[in-house]
Amino acid sequence: MRLPEPFALALLLTLAAFALALLVGEAPPGELVDAWAGGGAGFWSYLGFGMQMCLILVTGFAVAATRPVQVALERLAAVPKSPGQAAALVAFVSMSLALLHWGLGVVAGALLARDVGLAMHRSGRPVHYPLLGAAGYTGMCVWHAGLSGSAPLKVTQAKDRIDVLGEELATRVGELPLTETVLSGGNLIVVATLLIVVPATCAAMVPRDPSRFKGPPAAVGRSEHDDEPPTALDSGPWLLVPVVGLMAWWVLRWASAGGVARMGPNELNFVFLALGLALLGSPAAYHRAASDAARATTGILVQFPFYAGIRGILVAGGVVSLFAAALPDHPAMLRLSVFFTSGVANVFIPSGGGQWGVQGPIVLQAALDAGVPPGRAVLAFAYGDQWTNLLQPFWALPLLGITGNRAGDILGYTAVLAVVTGVVFAGAVLVG
Repeated sequence: MRLPEPFALALLLTLAAFALALLVGEAPPGELVDAWAGGGAGFWSYLGFGMQMCLILVTGFAVAATRPVQVALERLAAVPKSPGQAAALVAFVSMSLALLHWGLGVVAGALLARDVGLAMHRSGRPVHYPLLGAAGYTGMCVWHAGLSGSAPLKVTQAKDRIDVLGEELATRVGELPLTETVLSGGNLIVVATLLIVVPATCAAMVPRDPSRFKGPPAAVGRSEHDDEPPTALDSGPWLLVPVVGLMAWWVLRWASAGGVARMGPNELNFVFLALGLALLGSPAAYHRAASDAARATTGILVQFPFYAGIRGILVAGGVVSLFAAALPDHPAMLRLSVFFTSGVANVFIPSGGGQWGVQGPIVLQAALDAGVPPGRAVLAFAYGDQWTNLLQPFWALPLLGITGNRAGDILGYTAVLAVVTGVVFAGAVLVG
């Protein structure tokens, strides 16, 4: 059964949140409408948050479009000699890059899947192209446990915590540096385990019967631009050298002052913007890359105001407190409940940032009430969100466009990976 588009689901969830708040009965309908359309936690409160998420996507996509990255991917594409090696390599690289930056992982994983498939097909070696497409998507099952994870980045600094949690809850939660979430020892063990298990599973899923192999589509190749010739100022490095120099100076000062552990979305975007400008080498080249990436931001732009409005309704209507109280108060069971509810919610809100905006206050209020360290609750949420990406093809759209695969070609393989990774994630949140 095909789910409705994410925007339609955002509208449906808005109506469901309003109906639920009416049933709870802590606020009259007029107050709920006001809380939805305005106020400190209403419709427009995620404008900054939404822009941060758009820029994470654009800056990561732009770096993936640079010549050094694409040359590296082309060289990697010549390495595998068998279908199993090919699938394992694509999965490992996709996941590694997504842990660094999810936008980079989405695009580079797709490009590598395509390049490996074409290289093996041209050399006459057997290859199962749909499995390579699935392997190229595996970065989305680890991204939220990496340096660009929305929830971990939105709790490192007070202003970002207040954006999502409101001032009172943000104060109770306190500062959560990345060392308590994605850079914690427990998360690093989980990530290392997945970097072994997922590529191995991809290699094991290669069909035993070569007659079942499916090669790459005939019309797969790099896109071309038909832009007007840029001016000398647009196409040269003259503007970028001093600007990137200033950006690099700030990044060095920020990193030397211990800023990495407190990195938020703004700092991540600044670093990747500087990196993309430096690697692409001209304003015109960066504009082309950013324009390609911007097409994928439509969902964020139109859905985030509705997610903010849903948060406003849930807070004003007392639903946040009700849901938080309904979660188990046993620490291990609470973390497991957060993991599974996050996985289910991701099917309906396929944006990790948007989902954190709706679910974050519930998760952290319940964690504080149950005595669960907030950092562990954030990770339980992140694991659930990224886990069901393997069943939700929303973020596979760029990969499908690049590789020429169809959603049905890869979902059978990603469903198997969802079972395998689900065991790892569930075990991790139970152990704590």
